[in-house]
Amino acid sequence: MVSGLVYRLLLPICLTAACVLRYNCFSLVYLVVLLLLPLLPESGPVPKEGHAGRVVKAVCGLSLLFVCMQICFQVTLSTLLTSGHLQPGYNCSSWERSLRQLGLESVSGSDPGSVLRIFFPDVVVSLVGLTVWILWSRPHRQTCLQGAGRGEERSEEVLLPEDGVMEEEEAGEEVRAQEDGQPY
Repeated sequence: MVSGLVYRLLLPICLTAACVLRYNCFSLVYLVVLLLLPLLPESGPVPKEGHAGRVVKAVCGLSLLFVCMQICFQVTLSTLLTSGHLQPGYNCSSWERSLRQLGLESVSGSDPGSVLRIFFPDVVVSLVGLTVWILWSRPHRQTCLQGAGRGEERSEEVLLPEDGVMEEEEAGEEVRAQEDGQPY
């Protein structure tokens, strides 16, 4: 119930916010996922094993990839600026335009609002996707544990000492009968 609510309500709201807060290729990926969500049912005893589960995995993976790309880009820019390989007034307009369209924007000299607008959507989408994944994994784990508990009870019933001895004796008689060529 809770995982369905998070999947059908919170994840689309976060994806919509990520698309609205900035316009770039990262947002285009989130828009495609947002448009796919209504088409994917979450039905079944274990929803994470269906197509919806694969989409949630993709959302988690892509948003974490986008966060890592942003961090690597920002570290690279700050390293180049501090080492003197890139001058602060260097004009790289074609590279800058291409990277901004992709979703990588320099935050050096930016106000805190712009920094939040750049980083926050990817972090929130990855956290919400991870929350949905954990919530979907939890019922499956409980089902497995309950099934294992029932299996242990059955195995205790089957492995009673007298039954085990009888089964071994019967198996021994069957093997001896087969060796002698006699039907059991």
